Amino acid sequence: MIREVSGVPMLLRLFRRWWWVVVISCLVSGTAGYGLTKHIKPTYEATVELYVNTAALTSSSSPNMDVHVAINQAAALADMATSYSVAEQAVRTSHLGITADALLGEITAVAGTVDPIISLTVADQQQSRVAPLANVLATTIISINRQYQNDRYADMGNALRSQIASTSNDIASYTAQIRALTDASGSSLGVTTQLTNLSQQIGAMQSNVATLKAKLSDVLLSQVQSATTVTVIAQAQTPAAPTKPN
Repeated sequence: MIREVSGVPMLLRLFRRWWWVVVISCLVSGTAGYGLTKHIKPTYEATVELYVNTAALTSSSSPNMDVHVAINQAAALADMATSYSVAEQAVRTSHLGITADALLGEITAVAGTVDPIISLTVADQQQSRVAPLANVLATTIISINRQYQNDRYADMGNALRSQIASTSNDIASYTAQIRALTDASGSSLGVTTQLTNLSQQIGAMQSNVATLKAKLSDVLLSQVQSATTVTVIAQAQTPAAPTKPN
């Protein structure tokens, strides 16, 4: 205790002698810090929220099942939001003077774990364009999702239409053969057998066409009713102040 007390006067004498060094050090460090912050460009953030709905897709009587599927879809769309193709398409649409590479580095997408909500955040150094960029990004996600839904059902529909057309051509060909055999002079057991076989094949193909048309109707109905829809529930707003430096 005696050594600690006796050391206090020594510290006071040192401070009286070198106080100006302490003051100058504080001024220099403060000035340097202020100058550094003045050279750091501010960063602004804007967030847009999307809601993912798959109720029609699941057609389930359990709301929990619908939400679970929607949350998984939201996670997949959030991953897609941070892809280069999405950034590239958003840049082409926005015309806001930013490259796809730059925008890609500014995007943060977070999918909810309780609700199927996606939060898309854009962090940009231009206050006036950060909200438009976020909103264009949301529009791009909605457009890509809608196109995916259309393409998915279009492929199935086109395949069924192709089968219907091919089978219908076969029916026309077999019908022409029956007409030719019927118009031929004379008849025999062989001709009668051919006519019977052709008629049976036409009947089977007509049944097949009816089945294909029913499937096509189901696909078209599913395209309307069973789709993952994405809607904006909160548009991005121009931030009043930067987030960095704060």
